[in-house]
Amino acid sequence: MNGSVVLDWRQHILILESLDLDNAIYAQGSLDFNTGEFGLTELHISNWDVSRGVQLANPEWGERLGGILNGRVEVYGSLDDPYASINFYASSVHYMEQTGFWVVLSAEIADDTLRVSECNMGRGVLGLVKFSGTASLDGSDLNFNLLSDRADLSDFFGIIGSNPLRLSGPLRLAASIGGSALEPTLNLDLMVTSGRLYKMPFERLEASVLMDSTTEDLLVVKELKLVQAPDLVVSGNGTLPLRKASLNLQLKAQGNVLHIPHLIEKDIPVSEGRGEISIELGQTEGCIRLQNARLSIQNGRMKFPDVVDEIKSIYMLAWEKGLKGITVYRDGSLDEQPVEFSNTKRVDITQ
Repeated sequence: MNGSVVLDWRQHILILESLDLDNAIYAQGSLDFNTGEFGLTELHISNWDVSRGVQLANPEWGERLGGILNGRVEVYGSLDDPYASINFYASSVHYMEQTGFWVVLSAEIADDTLRVSECNMGRGVLGLVKFSGTASLDGSDLNFNLLSDRADLSDFFGIIGSNPLRLSGPLRLAASIGGSALEPTLNLDLMVTSGRLYKMPFERLEASVLMDSTTEDLLVVKELKLVQAPDLVVSGNGTLPLRKASLNLQLKAQGNVLHIPHLIEKDIPVSEGRGEISIELGQTEGCIRLQNARLSIQNGRMKFPDVVDEIKSIYMLAWEKGLKGITVYRDGSLDEQPVEFSNTKRVDITQ
């Protein structure tokens, strides 16, 4: 950052005649060292590239986070009892590979407390998240609320940087943040209607998420329910990706589970069959990993394409994707296998 500062000392008063940084940040004001009183002290920001400040604080984040910032801060009162009015607007904000965000912030500092009256974040013409609340300046007490009723779930995951399940759909979200800066707590409830999980459409998704000192900084899914159709419901729990933590979900699908392959890939023949699928999902280097799966069918009708062509396409796809190895095996032919099919009744298999 380039700039200049002009200071003057008159008796016991320090006067900031001018401050100019990057031809974008300007400030002036004064402080009486005898009384601790501020004179009229103002900070103006005009079209400042935020990435310059981010890079100065943390060079690794210089290219990850940026945007154009405009705003004004006014400071009154004294060192013992300061008052500040804060108004900022950031445009063209980017985070990682996510671009096109904007942020509006209005807040004040008084009585040793930061009060955020408005903090809205959006993308394009849509407002995504509304944020308001208070925090003590020493960080001992947090009380914030977050609401969203217009965002798409994929945008929400884009903000935190990872969406391995490719979830999308209109999002209604309510969250509260409490605790302290050192031990924050998060309670979050969300609902998505007419969305998609990977390639599978669904009618409704409801989830409750918790993070506090008992979860060891993990974003824990306490309750998850996905209704794909009246005859197919998925429930589960586990942890979501946050910071260095990876995805770890335990899911259970009940109902017409044999219809799921066709919902994901339309060229797979339609099968019908009631039962249950238990799945454990993990994550490795941003990719979803199937750690365990078990299928139980009470009765059903399965349709397969030509088996030879299907196995050929599996090996060709593995070769195209650069897999180091793949094995196609008949169910029950191995003592231990990653996916097991357990049928309590005879399954009618038709071509």
